[in-house]
Amino acid sequence: MIELCRWMRAKSLYGRDVVEEAELASLYALNDVPWTCNRTAQPWGPDDRVCEPGSCGARRSCFEPSPKLVRRLG
Repeated sequence: MIELCRWMRAKSLYGRDVVEEAELASLYALNDVPWTCNRTAQPWGPDDRVCEPGSCGARRSCFEPSPKLVRRLG
């Protein structure tokens, strides 16, 4: 399961409440989506680490779980 931080944003996901995990993984694999932290308005979080699905998770001090869902296919 991919964890999403409530502060992580991607232009292609703006305003979407439910995202298929496969779609999110595909966007991440393309590395074509500029991810932004809404707390810093930069591509890195308050802890100065990169903001993207592979690194924004519960192990980071600035992480807050997103109320939006990531739904598994199948």
